[in-house]
Amino acid sequence: MRLAAKMLLFVVLVIVAILAADTWYAVRRDGLILESDLETDARFFGAAIQRLVGHAWEVADENRVREILRDVNRSRPGMEVRWLWLDDLDSGSGFPQGLADSVRTIREGGDIAWVDRKHGAGAFYCYKPVPVDGDRLGVVEVVRSLEPVRSALIKTIRRSVLVGVLIAAIGAALAVIMGLFYVGRPLHALADKIRRVGDGDLGGPVVLRGHDELSVLAEGVNRMCRDLAAEREKTRRETESRIAALDQLRHRDRLATVGRLAAGVAHELGTPLNVAAGRAAKITRGGLDEKGALKCAEIIANQCRRMTEIIQQLLRFARPQRSPATSVDLAATVQQVVGLLQPLATKQSVSLCFTEKPDSVHANVGQEPIQQVLINLVMNAVQAMPDGGKVNLAVGVVSRTAPHTEDEAESEYVCVEVRDDGSGISPEDVDHVFEPFFTTKDIGEGTGLGLSIAYGIVRDAGGWIEVSSQPGKGSRFTVYLPQEGDDGTQGSGC
Repeated sequence: MRLAAKMLLFVVLVIVAILAADTWYAVRRDGLILESDLETDARFFGAAIQRLVGHAWEVADENRVREILRDVNRSRPGMEVRWLWLDDLDSGSGFPQGLADSVRTIREGGDIAWVDRKHGAGAFYCYKPVPVDGDRLGVVEVVRSLEPVRSALIKTIRRSVLVGVLIAAIGAALAVIMGLFYVGRPLHALADKIRRVGDGDLGGPVVLRGHDELSVLAEGVNRMCRDLAAEREKTRRETESRIAALDQLRHRDRLATVGRLAAGVAHELGTPLNVAAGRAAKITRGGLDEKGALKCAEIIANQCRRMTEIIQQLLRFARPQRSPATSVDLAATVQQVVGLLQPLATKQSVSLCFTEKPDSVHANVGQEPIQQVLINLVMNAVQAMPDGGKVNLAVGVVSRTAPHTEDEAESEYVCVEVRDDGSGISPEDVDHVFEPFFTTKDIGEGTGLGLSIAYGIVRDAGGWIEVSSQPGKGSRFTVYLPQEGDDGTQGSGC
């Protein structure tokens, strides 16, 4: 409606301006025409009276002349004729001011015309000389009032104002109707459509009749919505495909990790299997009393439970599943990873060192994904020390500025540090360790996807991974995750 009101105001102002200009021009034109007609009439009438008075002086005296002029005045309202003597004009008494300057023109036989606009409606004065016997010179004064001119101009102004008001009213009404129908309603429909697009609703095309600019704009908005809907559907399909591909890559990496864990798990299962087999052999040979047999059966049951837990732990890690982001205790998760990888590390003569803190440290991340990240980092550390060594793990909270962001303010982040004493990474390879399929391991020992997948998991959780390494002095990988709650405390090593 604001646009329609502006259009209405503009139309009314244009109409008023045009009518005002037309009225001024008409008044000025009519005034000049009427004054010209009055002047012509007065001059013509003055010339006729001049001849009549001249003829009267030839056959009569001054009294007769004045009587004739009185009769003329009675028959012509709005016009007054007087007889004057030029001597009176010389004295300037009883005549319009400034007329005495033109006496010489009258003496020479010319006439004088003069307009007085200072008194009332104004008047037109015309003076015609009349030669008479003797030394005196007579003058016929014709006075024509300008009141008819003023009345006619007032009527013209009133008519113009009335016509202007009618035209402005009709124009305003038409502008309101057309503004509402052709501008207000289409713009309201377009605004509603844009509002719905902003809310994510790309359906319900806006339909405007006609072929004007607003209709073209509506068609453009509808086309944009169709394109956006198509792109949204395409993006959804691509996202689903990428998520599925990423899940497959993560699962394959987990299966590869399971394969590398098999040897350690087999070694871990060997001891309880030997114990169970020995106890079963004792029971089979006989010679045990009831108490001894029950003891052996209890030991066999405990060892079976131990083997079942080891196998179930391995199966849980290998099973593909989506883990929603929850509040995860990273200290407990690191402890679980250490327990899972301890057999493999022992086989490689590597010790895993982690001192659990009394206060838990929580982060908002998926349980299974962060476990996969930590297993990848610890296994890389173990494989980096073929001659044995030590892997130190630490959990804590630090104040850091997130990389690749415009915000330079520091925030609290939970960090998990994995540090080894292995061979390290060359400086030219450090910048490529998170690239897919990049690996420094021998053929058959790695696919180059572990660190890439781990970095993607951490990035999706709102964090990042930093790596520092020196050849021959080991490597350190630090995982930073947004802190969950305020119960985390500063830990060592991060």
